[in-house]
Amino acid sequence: MQDNQTMGAQLQQLLTAISIHGNQHVLEIERDLAQTNSLLEEAIRKLGESFLSIHQGLSSHQNLAADLLDGQSGEELTRLQAEINQHINAAITGLQFQDMTSQLITKMTKHIAELHDVFAVMDRPDRQIPAVADEADILAIVNAMNADLQRQRLIFDDVSRKKVTQQHLDSGDIELF
Repeated sequence: MQDNQTMGAQLQQLLTAISIHGNQHVLEIERDLAQTNSLLEEAIRKLGESFLSIHQGLSSHQNLAADLLDGQSGEELTRLQAEINQHINAAITGLQFQDMTSQLITKMTKHIAELHDVFAVMDRPDRQIPAVADEADILAIVNAMNADLQRQRLIFDDVSRKKVTQQHLDSGDIELF
């Protein structure tokens, strides 16, 4: 009986330690992901505002210059204006990375929540292995944990099938002007 008591107590101590340690890491990752997402949103907002301001300034300047120039120079100015607009639009399209990273961060956050649940399985009160337990009791508790983890695996498989659809910045369109 002493071997089972030691085995049960050690197994419970191990499961509790894994649960506590894993949850600490998961919480830190969640905080970092939230901060990353916040920083990305702020950076993209500022970049977008800057590009809009540049575009408005260039348009005003070009309109004024067009009024001052003759017909032939005006055509060149119109061509340059179209080229500048094309470059600005291409740069703004590059800002789509915020949307993709936001989708990925959301997906990672869901995975972290599932990981919380995995750790919780090991630390549930009804899954505690008593200090004095025979092999059948330990086996029943471990089997119940395995069943819980199997159910969570099915949930994980469903969540992990939902992928971020855009893989590269060039595969989408964005229209601002």
